[in-house]
This record gives sequence, C-alpha cells and structure tokens, in this order.
Amino acid sequence: MITPKLLFLDFETLKNGHLFLASTRMGKITQTFALCPLLDPLVRRFDLDISTPDEFVANLLRMHAREDISIAGYSEHEATIIKNISGNYPSRFLNVRTLAKRWVNRWHKEAFKSLPSYSKGIKKFGKPTERWSFKTIAKFAGITIPPLYAAGKTTARYKAIVAGLSAKGSFRLLTPTQKRKAGHLIKHNIFDVEGLEALVERIQIEDGAEKFTSEISRILTDWDKRQAEMVGIIS
Repeated sequence: MITPKLLFLDFETLKNGHLFLASTRMGKITQTFALCPLLDPLVRRFDLDISTPDEFVANLLRMHAREDISIAGYSEHEATIIKNISGNYPSRFLNVRTLAKRWVNRWHKEAFKSLPSYSKGIKKFGKPTERWSFKTIAKFAGITIPPLYAAGKTTARYKAIVAGLSAKGSFRLLTPTQKRKAGHLIKHNIFDVEGLEALVERIQIEDGAEKFTSEISRILTDWDKRQAEMVGIIS
C-alpha cells in the first residue's frame, strides 16, 4: 500500500490548452471524466463521468485540502494546468518523474543507459527525446504497455472522434475505425494513471518502506519550498 495517500492524475489536452479528458486513481479506483461536451456521446459507452474543467479542478482541490491527499503526476504538467484553471498550485504535489529518476540512478543506472531510448533523438535534435518519458520508464519497470499506446497520437485521435461525432451525432454511427480510436484514447488516459500507480508501487517495493517514504517526503518538501514563495498557494 502506498503511503502517504496519493491521488494519481492525468489530463489530456490539445496544444492550445483545450482540456478534453482527465483520469484519477486513488484506492485502486479509477475515474475518467469527459471535460469537453463534444465527447458526451462517449459517456455511456465508456462509463465516463461528465464535468467541466473548472468544476473538476475545484472538486479536486477541495478533496486535496480536506482529506490530506497529495496529487501525483508524471511531470509538473498537471500541477500547471491546475494553476492555470484555479489560480493556485496544489500545496502537495508529487512529480513521479523525479521519483523515477532517483530510483533508476540508485538501482539501475547502467542497465537504463543501455536502452535504445536512452540516446534516441540526440543525433537529430541534440538531446534525448524519450529517455525519461513515461512510456520508457514504465516499460523499463516491467509494466505492460497497452496496445497502440502512443503519446503523440492523442490529438489526432481526439480530432477524428470529434469530427465523426459532429457529423453523425452518436457513438453508434461512428465508423469502426473511429470507434477503435475512441477506445484507444480512453485506454490511453486510464493507463496514464493506472500505470503511474504501478510504477510507484514498483519503486516502493524495491526501495523498501523507509527509503520510499523518505524520497516521497523529500520531493513533497522540495515542492512546498518552491511554491511557498508564490501567491495563492492552497494549504
């Protein structure tokens, strides 16, 4: 069991900041929310909850404050979205990528360096493009990646689904390809929180309770120190 209490969070957005999906996972329960009315026809088929971005974030922060929950994301992307919507950062936020980097460097540094993804992109872009991606770390940790999971395809899938729903009005009337894309999009978002939980549990097992708790505390303390100088922090 993970201690302290963590709520795993992942948003799906377009490059312009438009939010359309979010998933949360806590206590082995996953909830996925349609944050855009254009996805309402998917609600019944995929058992989604409906919310607006403002309502979703407000409810999240109320629970965060009331139940002493730390929000966990694979990077600070989720914390930034919360700040952009509410004007406030969460007071307790766990950047799991930081936790994963420390775990890799502590136990698996040489093995990790041997991965093809470790150096991918350096020749073309001058820097690694996949070294610390969630997919790379999850796969390295032995977590099964869903078929057709691809971070670079969520926008295209969303646009194809919305185009089909706008033209035909219901999920039932979508083409088989559009229906598959809808399924892959939802599964992608769900894996981003369920896989994140599995990664943290993997780290917890290898680190041991004392070291794991210490590392979590360090990351949360570092976050708190960074945010303490900002205006509008939620406590």
